[in-house]
Amino acid sequence: VPSAALQRRLDAIRARRGIPGMAVTIRWLDGEEWTGTTGIADATTGAPVTRDTAFALGSVSKTFTAAVGLQLVESGELDLDASVTTLLPELDLDPRITVRMLFDHTSGLADYFLDPRIDAALQGDPDAAWSLARAMRYVREPVAAPGERFFYSNTNYLLLGELVEAVTGRPLSAAVRERLLKPLGLEETWTQVVEAPRAATARGHRVRGSRADPQFRVVGAPDGLMPFRS
Repeated sequence: VPSAALQRRLDAIRARRGIPGMAVTIRWLDGEEWTGTTGIADATTGAPVTRDTAFALGSVSKTFTAAVGLQLVESGELDLDASVTTLLPELDLDPRITVRMLFDHTSGLADYFLDPRIDAALQGDPDAAWSLARAMRYVREPVAAPGERFFYSNTNYLLLGELVEAVTGRPLSAAVRERLLKPLGLEETWTQVVEAPRAATARGHRVRGSRADPQFRVVGAPDGLMPFRS
């Protein structure tokens, strides 16, 4: 493995893109593996990113939600072609929206993160715990009729999480741990807010300045929430 060359490349990418810190693992088909780290995990302390630094998964969590949901489909507890409104009647959704459409982003539901009003609400009270109802108030008019076209929308997976909870009677975090994390031995993976951190976590940063001279400012509290609770 050309470790030195890979490390130089990683350092160069971080510097060129103005990223505080990052970690990368490359695993080849023959099982050989290389992990490199670069930069800082916390601008307030200068703590470096290490092989043990945890990072927020972001939308990779959709993969976990989908896996649990499809396990419920496999066991017959959830029907891909069922109308979502029959399972979540309190939301008053278009009855043509099916569970399958949530999985593959063809529901036509707008993405609540794309409502321009939401940033002020999220950042104005960063320690707030949001309810489903509050998030759904930022879902604007549909972007298409159900099943008409693909449109990536966080709203779809917000609702899939609600479906998992409705079917299992358990919080989504508990279903993910019981069905995926525990049997797969992912001991350093956890759901923020509802589970205690299991590893030292990189802080969230806001980047100011230029790529040639970036300035990193930590956002959120030093409790492992990325970037903050809301």
